[in-house]
Amino acid sequence: MITHYWGLMMNKAYVVQSQGKVAYIQPHIHGKQPFILIIQDQWMLAMCNRLSYNSGWAIDATFKTNQFEVPLYAAVDPNKQAMCIPLWYMICSCDEYRHEQYALEVTLKVIFERMDDVRTNELVIDKLNLELNAITNVIKLDLKCWCYMRNFRN
Repeated sequence: MITHYWGLMMNKAYVVQSQGKVAYIQPHIHGKQPFILIIQDQWMLAMCNRLSYNSGWAIDATFKTNQFEVPLYAAVDPNKQAMCIPLWYMICSCDEYRHEQYALEVTLKVIFERMDDVRTNELVIDKLNLELNAITNVIKLDLKCWCYMRNFRN
């Protein structure tokens, strides 16, 4: 049953990929690696590059609010007209401890690799430690993030 479930997820991911809207796909291997699907089309990437300078992203997740009952993350850039511009979406499995944090780390690395030299000035998250840990693990190693946080300590 579980294998069939993730097979269906991969099929849906390949459909979205064929539409040019996928930045990254990782298949699910139970106990070894989570399923990760990062959705970012060229327009979203352009918005990341255009809007991130002197701006912030809001990152949040929903859980079990979709037909697959998996976390769906979204990053948006709220503009001055109080509209949120979507920058990327990520869906992941979370059947093993830390898989969700790992998936968010992969997502941030992939998005940053796709972006130009610009980085957002701030990331707004809720109170989840896994989000804070994922962001911290990525930005402390990214040379373009906040002037490379050389002295950053966990």
